[in-house]
Amino acid sequence: MKSQRATRRLAAIGALTALILVAACGGRSDSDDAGGTPGFDGEKFTLGALTPTSGRVAVIGNPVTLGNEIYFKQLNEAGGVAGKYPVELIIRDTKYEAPTAAQEYQATKDDVAMYVQVLGTQVVSSLLPDLTADGVIASPASLDSFWVREPNLLPWGGPYQIQVINGVEWYLTEGGGKGSTVCSMVQDDAYGATGKQGLDFVAGQLDLDVAAEVEFSLGTTDYTTQINQLQGRGCETVLLTATPADAAATLAKAAQVGFEPKWLGQSPSWLKALFEGDLRKYAEKNLLILAEGGAWDPAASPGMKNLIAAMKTYAPDAKPDWYITVGWVQAMAAHQVLEEAVKSGDMTREGMLDAMNNLDVITADGLFGDYAWGDAETRNPPRTSTVYGVDIAGSPIGLTPVVENYTGTSAEAFNFDD
Repeated sequence: MKSQRATRRLAAIGALTALILVAACGGRSDSDDAGGTPGFDGEKFTLGALTPTSGRVAVIGNPVTLGNEIYFKQLNEAGGVAGKYPVELIIRDTKYEAPTAAQEYQATKDDVAMYVQVLGTQVVSSLLPDLTADGVIASPASLDSFWVREPNLLPWGGPYQIQVINGVEWYLTEGGGKGSTVCSMVQDDAYGATGKQGLDFVAGQLDLDVAAEVEFSLGTTDYTTQINQLQGRGCETVLLTATPADAAATLAKAAQVGFEPKWLGQSPSWLKALFEGDLRKYAEKNLLILAEGGAWDPAASPGMKNLIAAMKTYAPDAKPDWYITVGWVQAMAAHQVLEEAVKSGDMTREGMLDAMNNLDVITADGLFGDYAWGDAETRNPPRTSTVYGVDIAGSPIGLTPVVENYTGTSAEAFNFDD
């Protein structure tokens, strides 16, 4: 893990050159009129969201952003932060591309108090040098364990590695997969590395061999080679680290050739609309989603009850979506930081960082596990996970928990300091 962390750090630093070149185009900001306090003019907070609103990953970016928006609409209706400061959002399309994200960061950084959302593991990695240099807080719409110890990041929820560790351990010990041949199929980038890292760790803890490790590129059009490799190695359980379009295309190819392992998909691999047609029966039989949280039901938690009510008021035409929950939780976390900053009376960049690190816990109101907070070196994210089964007819989001709030012995042993 140490070598991976060093490699990721070097990659992020390497991206700094491009960011500096983009910065040369920057101009005067509205924050120049606010006493040098970006994103706070004495009357309102302005936050940023860097997310794909177009392209292949917009199916994640748009509902996450909707979750951000409806949370702050509800907050503003109640008076805003501390009952008096409304929140506005600046939303920019990154297309899920690090260079585009760099441009949009430079175009907005002087106008925002913090970023409530930056979507994409590789995107967040590429922006880390500038976030650190500029003293800006950002909440990743990504659950890499790498974020836990980063002082300028506001992570939330159990990391992808924990999703994989818990999901694989549960399935192999309690979920019916004992003794099965385990393999993986992961995206060939930093996001894919999170799945591989989680699987490698739990494999070591459970003393099991991974029979095949297959990679693919985002937007691959033909998965025949990958499926043939998995099928040829006799894979019976396959970790799938993908975004929704690639996950659906992968399962479609598997179904076409009659390959039926148990697929364990990391949370970003799911999108109900892509699995409720011809893939429905195959997915209901063969796919489990490794995530966190509970059912889409107001009785599931106080947070879910509040979210569903807010959707009815502020987005009545929106369909239930697990990613809306993500955006809502991100906004809730940002709100807690803003409240602490107002309480301290210091809304400068330094004051915002101090406020964030003064918190003892980031709560998700039952939607996800609470995150033990403080300075970056003392943070302890949730180690619980939920394994969902595909249930197109029975659930508004197409997923029903099979096991909730599961923490295996392997997840307890995972060290975020490495």
